[in-house]
Amino acid sequence: MKCNTTNWNEQVSLFKEAVKLSPEEKVDYVVANAGVAPRDDTFSFGECCFPFDALHANQVPKRVEADEPIEPSLTTIDINTKGTLYTTKLALHHFVKQNGDSSVASTTPPTSSRSDTCLILIGSGAGFLDVPRSPEYCCTKFGNRGIMHSMRRITHHYQSRVNVISPWYVRTKILTTEVFDHVQGSGVDFAEAEDAGQCLLRILSDDKVNGHSFFIAPRKWASRGYVDLGLEEEAESSDLLKEMQKMQMASAPPDSGLFP
Repeated sequence: MKCNTTNWNEQVSLFKEAVKLSPEEKVDYVVANAGVAPRDDTFSFGECCFPFDALHANQVPKRVEADEPIEPSLTTIDINTKGTLYTTKLALHHFVKQNGDSSVASTTPPTSSRSDTCLILIGSGAGFLDVPRSPEYCCTKFGNRGIMHSMRRITHHYQSRVNVISPWYVRTKILTTEVFDHVQGSGVDFAEAEDAGQCLLRILSDDKVNGHSFFIAPRKWASRGYVDLGLEEEAESSDLLKEMQKMQMASAPPDSGLFP
């Protein structure tokens, strides 16, 4: 079903169709996969500095002469962040409707009618590595990790989980063949799309995996093509951070329900 993820009504229709097609009329797993990486308009001033500009446009970058800065196009934010938040809200709506009770405490065992549900957000190496000249794309991928961090401690209230898959360079349609050739020609090893699929199956097949970020990596870095780098455990890495995290949640602790 064709869907513009920046359009709320189209996403609503997509989820309704998924429910209709499900034998149990449920949504079990959701992957917020839509994403783009066009030229970064925020980092566009004077002479074009973004190294892929010429490849995107199939021409040599030209110097932009303007007395005032031009308002940037934020299509990347609309698709990668706004669209992902729409998907997140709709996934939660269905997960809570199927399994949830906002008053249920975490100590209450799930009933037999509650089934595992999981939201998978698509991050990127750009969500934890420095990627110069790409503030828009980087902020969207850091943002997807932020969505996961804000949810992972309370999803147990409706028998759900949330995780992030963060790919390294993988040959998809997000960039042109010329761009990928340029990157590979710089000596960069690529990850494989098949390994991302195996990582997804790994997450969905284990209902204990929650709040983690898996990096889709070249085989030289990870024999299975994916690895949990332990990036999401910063809050447990020192006594000071543990105390800060505890204080952060003190006024509305996770076990007080979805809406304390």
